[in-house]
Amino acid sequence: MALRFAFILFISGFSSAFADEVYRFDQPADHTILESMGKVQNGLRVLWWNIHHGQASTQTPKLDFTDNLNQLIHSPAAPDIMSFAEYSDDDIRKFSKTLLPAINQLYPFKKFISYKDTPLNGVVTYSKFPLIEKSLNPLDFVPFRKMSTEEKSQFRKEWCGETDTCTRYLQILSVKKGEKIFTLVPIHLYDCWRKFQALHGKLITGAEILKGSHNPLFYQIRRFRELLESKLALEMKLPGVLLYGDFNMPDHVYRIPTHGFSVISKNMNSTLSPFSQERASFPSLDSDEYQHFPSLQIDHALVSPGTEFDLSSIISLKGSDHYPLYIVLRD
Repeated sequence: MALRFAFILFISGFSSAFADEVYRFDQPADHTILESMGKVQNGLRVLWWNIHHGQASTQTPKLDFTDNLNQLIHSPAAPDIMSFAEYSDDDIRKFSKTLLPAINQLYPFKKFISYKDTPLNGVVTYSKFPLIEKSLNPLDFVPFRKMSTEEKSQFRKEWCGETDTCTRYLQILSVKKGEKIFTLVPIHLYDCWRKFQALHGKLITGAEILKGSHNPLFYQIRRFRELLESKLALEMKLPGVLLYGDFNMPDHVYRIPTHGFSVISKNMNSTLSPFSQERASFPSLDSDEYQHFPSLQIDHALVSPGTEFDLSSIISLKGSDHYPLYIVLRD
């Protein structure tokens, strides 16, 4: 009996140690979050991750992303929906020969939208259930003042160069799980802040992030929100809408709410706790940006009034300069 008990303890300890080693976290305690996700019986599980082409650092490429994702999609915590930014099939193939076939088998429904001038690179959504694309509209980042075609073109080149990867898209998806229909809006908005800081310095950039409305990201945010309201005028007043992604706009800076986030989140509820500095999504500890940026919550999930969710958290999985966001909506 004692021998049997000792054997059980050994196996339990081994299993626990193995579970901790399977995923690679920056905060090892986060394995309990995934365990909780795996225990939720109902609901729509949605994962968002700006994967930064499958690596946290361009200086020290690793297999953390592909290993972590491969483990996740085969686990009890596997999402129903996965949306990735800065994604291309080639990036996945570069690090793994088996991951992409596994994703395509487990998630047979796929919607991909490229950044404007990079047809193989963009935002992808994988789903276990059929996806319907209800709308797809470009989101420009030029000012709202009256400008000629030439002036707009020159503005885009000044901010984005000859290759326009800064025009993004409002994509509205519909998915049904059981008897419940959800409206999903994955979004990756333009990061203008490096260029802005090079032009104006850190102090003015900080002020513009907090309360400004004269920058390319805000112009895009405003178009995004206006278009969203016109496309989902009725749906946004009812339960079932999830807006999620990399907004490149923090909800706050030093506990001061930002103007840009207030525009995006108007009449919607965040699934994350306010001022959750310990749950910042960017930059990850292994990223090249870690020494140069403060911890910021720039990946968000917003739901329409009345939408219920069981779990929502940033998870410190290694593999990108961002951490993924995982939400479980009630069905």
